[in-house]
Formats: sequence, structure tokens, C-alpha cells
Amino acid sequence: MYYGKKKAIIITVIIVLLVLILAAGGVCAYFFTDLFKSNETLFLKYMVAGLQNMQVPASTQLQDITSMQQNNPYEVNGEFSLGYTPTEETEESLSAADALGQVTVAVTGQNDPLQEASYRKLDLQLAGNSIFEVEYANSNQIAALKSDEIVNAYVGIKNENLKVLAQKLGVQDTETMPDSFGENTINIEELTSITEEERTHIQETYTQVLQQTIPDELYTKQQEMTIQKDGIEYVTTAYRLDLSAQDVKNVVVQMLQTLREDSITLNWLTTKAKLLNLSEEYAQVNQLTATIENWIEQINENQNFAEGGLSLVVYTYQGETIQMEAIMGNTLKLTINSENGETGNSKINAQLENLSSEGDFSSIQLTIAINVTDTQTVIQGEMNIDDETMYTINTTTTGTASQNNVNTTTEFIMNQGGDSWTIHYTEQKNFVEEVEDMVLLDNTNCAILNDYPTDQLQQLLTAITQRTIVVWMEKVQEINNYINPVPTVQPSGL
Repeated sequence: MYYGKKKAIIITVIIVLLVLILAAGGVCAYFFTDLFKSNETLFLKYMVAGLQNMQVPASTQLQDITSMQQNNPYEVNGEFSLGYTPTEETEESLSAADALGQVTVAVTGQNDPLQEASYRKLDLQLAGNSIFEVEYANSNQIAALKSDEIVNAYVGIKNENLKVLAQKLGVQDTETMPDSFGENTINIEELTSITEEERTHIQETYTQVLQQTIPDELYTKQQEMTIQKDGIEYVTTAYRLDLSAQDVKNVVVQMLQTLREDSITLNWLTTKAKLLNLSEEYAQVNQLTATIENWIEQINENQNFAEGGLSLVVYTYQGETIQMEAIMGNTLKLTINSENGETGNSKINAQLENLSSEGDFSSIQLTIAINVTDTQTVIQGEMNIDDETMYTINTTTTGTASQNNVNTTTEFIMNQGGDSWTIHYTEQKNFVEEVEDMVLLDNTNCAILNDYPTDQLQQLLTAITQRTIVVWMEKVQEINNYINPVPTVQPSGL
């Protein structure tokens, strides 16, 4: 009897322990795995993770350089060079490639933020010989150009009364023009600012709208979905949201109807609209409310709104988001994936596919890679259109502002039909105590166009235009003579 009772207790304890272990495992599975979570929850979880992976690493190096430029004077020395590689190496194409390779533009200049002044001189050179120079200066609210072959003084525009100047130049409609550049300058920091209260309110309000408007059954899960990323096959679990055209319409209308009654978000939007100098239909709450009402009516009446619907797909592998897709009806498909390696490394790949038989392209591939360290920032971008046209841009910035020396190299390459064109620019920036002999513009060294009466202004611009055409033709002829030199005729009998 005693043994039987003891055995029962032991069995009971074992069962209880098993139940507790299973319960604990269930709790862990709920909180730390995806076992009991809904398709909607998992879709949102992995979508947010995928978007977070696309964040660009911040470069303290570039931030320090920008801050230094805004507060300290500096000198600039740079050079543009050109390149051309033809597909077919004919005598004509090789001559053009050689000539283009001999063209450089030397850049020198200074910036003095204390005097709000800047200066640049561009020297166009052919085979090391200067053939044309142009100078740019900006100070005392005047921006001006000068070339000694065209005019012997700066010709510029003062940043005031621009509407009057435009009228002198024959512009009829000046009502929407600013009277000065910078008058409507947008403060990016202020434009993108949002309080924690506003952020929380918007997130909670419109997340709830989405949850209430989109039926649970529209979120689905597909296992063992094989995809390719960087040439490697992955067997993934996909979470989808498939919306018909009517579903999309319902979501958009419900979002707008909620916004129409949402004073916090309306005030936030109109504040940003004022910073962007938008019209009152967006910058005034009452008028924006009426505008939203009009949008709702137009969407409801539009039978072709979001035709084909919208599908969003998130692919996961071993608990990580590795790729996302957006499919817009039978028209476009956008595929995005990102890679975040060590701290400071980021790469984003995107492909836009044209699913219809219409359009100017079949596929556009875009890649952006960023590598950041304390002393170097490398940004690489590449766009490939149908494997026929490719644009590449690479920028490398080395050095630090505290060392008063920064070097930047930028290269732009375009490949089309086998031909390749290259623009290469190198620049050295040196921070100094002060800038010597800074060009400061006034009416003693600059013809300020704002000050001329209409008839004199027209005469001046006509003369400058005519002289510019003459000089341009001379330079074209000079370059042409270099490409196709005139053969030297030897005297007869020698």
C-alpha cells in the first residue's frame, strides 16, 4: 500500500513536471519563436526587420567635414578628367578617345564662411595647355561669372528684386517667383522633426486602421519557397499580403477618413506643408480636410483605382528577413534585399521589373554600397538598365577635418552599347586660418544685372551672347585641329 501510494505520488510529480516543462516550452515558443504567432504578426515583424536592415550607416567623418566647412575657411584644388573607350577601334574613334583623354579642367578656389564668400576658377586644358578659363564668385549676395576672353569684369545677379529682373528679361508670369533665392529655404531638420507624442499617436492610430481594414485571411504563409539572392539559392518561408483592387481602395479610403478626423496628424502635416511653401489647400487644416474629402470622393468614383491590386511578400531564412517584394498588379515588380556586415558596412540591392508588354525598359537593377570608418567613407552606386546601359558612380572621401586635409575622388561611368564614357574628379580640401585675397563683389568689379535699365540690359546680354558664340567656335576649332591636325606641306624640291 505504501509502495503504491509512493508510486502514485512519483507519477503525479513526473506528470506535473512534464506539464510544467511543456507549458514553459509553450511560453518560450510564443515569446521567442514564431510557432503560435499569426501570419499578420509575422508578416509585420519581418517586414519591419527588412526595412530596418536598409538603414544607411552614419558617417561621423562626413558630418565633421560638413561642420568644419560651415565654420572655417578652406582652399580647394581639384581636377576633372575625361575618358572614352569605343566599342569599335576605328581611326576616327581612337582619335576622339585620345583627344578626350587629353582634356582636363583644373579647379582652384576658396571658401570663407565668415565673409559668406566663395570663389572658383576653372581652367580648361588640352594636352596640358590652357585654352579657356572661367571664374565664379559669390559674395555680398551677388553670384557672378567672368572670362577675360568674353568680358573684362564679373557679370552677376544680386539676390534681391528678382521679380523685377525677370520682368526686364521678358518673363511674363512672375507671381510665383521668389524675390530672392533662399527666401523660401527649407530647413531639413525642422521639416523631418516629429515629437515622440506625435510619432506614437500616428503609429497607434494607423496601425489600428490597417488591422481593422485588412482581413486576417489576406495574410498567408508559404513554406519551402526557393529564391535566389546574389546567385545563391535559399529555401525560405514567405509571408504574403495579397490585396485586390477593392482591398487597396478600402485601405486608402479608411486611412483618409481617419486622417480627416485626426487633428494631431492634420496639424503635423499642415506645419510641414507651410515649411514647403505649399498652397493653403495643404497648409490650412480646414482646407486640407476639404481636400481629403475630395480625394475620398475621387477614389470611390474611380473604377480603375489600383487596378490589379497589390501583393507584398517577405522572405525569411533561419529567422532573418533576406528579401522583400512588392508586386503592383500586372505592371511592376520591385524586389529589395540588403546586407549589413560589420559596423559601417551596408549594401542595398533593388530590381524593378516591367511585367507588362509596354514601357521603355524590361528590368532596372540598382545597387548602393556604403563603407564607413573614422577616416574614410566609400559610396558606390550602380544602375543597370536591361544589360544595355549601365551607370556607375563611386565616391571616396579620405582624411579628417581635424587634420585640416580632406581628399575626395569621384568617378562617373556610363556604358552604353559597348561604348564607355568616364568623368573623373579629384579634390583636395585644406582648412586654413584665413583666406588671402578673397574676391569680394561690388559694383566696382561686377556688372550687376539688377541695376541696369531694360534697354541697356538687353544690349549687354546680346553683346555677351554674341561674344560667347565666337569664343565657343574658336575653342571647337582648336580641339578639332588637335584631333585632325593639318598635315605639313613640304616645299617642292627638298
